[in-house]
Amino acid sequence: EVGVDELIYFDPDILICSPVDLIFEALSTNAIVLTPHSTSPNTACPGGEAMLLFSGVFNLGFLAVSRAVEAKRFLAWWEERCLTLGYQERMSGLFVDQKWVNLVPCFFDSVCVLKHPGCNVAYWNLHERTLEISPTSWVVNGQVPLIFFHFSGISVDGGNTISRGFDQFDLVSRPDLRELVELYRGNLIRHGIRTTNHW
Repeated sequence: EVGVDELIYFDPDILICSPVDLIFEALSTNAIVLTPHSTSPNTACPGGEAMLLFSGVFNLGFLAVSRAVEAKRFLAWWEERCLTLGYQERMSGLFVDQKWVNLVPCFFDSVCVLKHPGCNVAYWNLHERTLEISPTSWVVNGQVPLIFFHFSGISVDGGNTISRGFDQFDLVSRPDLRELVELYRGNLIRHGIRTTNHW
């Protein structure tokens, strides 16, 4: 804890594509920063919205906290919930660590819900986000930089599949994603995933 004023957590299946300054800016005035799975209705696939009612409003592949007292209060509460009720049980409405965070904006102050479309792009929000590459960076919806992409459920040998268990889009219907997906798969192979998969 000594010397840490702000902390950002990223899942290991996240690729950071641009500087994360906007997250640190959010932490300068907030104790907790969360990203919602989606920021608009998925009219083409209402089942996708139903999935979010099961898995949670916010994606916990990303979380940022400051050293503020409110953040420490949140982390202590969340730790206790994860240690005692942090499992998946659909009948009880539980989904591991993630579902509990639905309550965070209600229970805690100084919470930023970061809706920047370049943050936490993943299969669950592709209905509202497109990618293109500029000479210097990836761009979301033709307007903002891609900050980080979450490759949840990806397989290096997945062919045109974007994520296991997700079929609303694939790399045929979404060719804008192909170059980034292939870049990420190549990185995984180069860094030894075929070996570590056997561990």
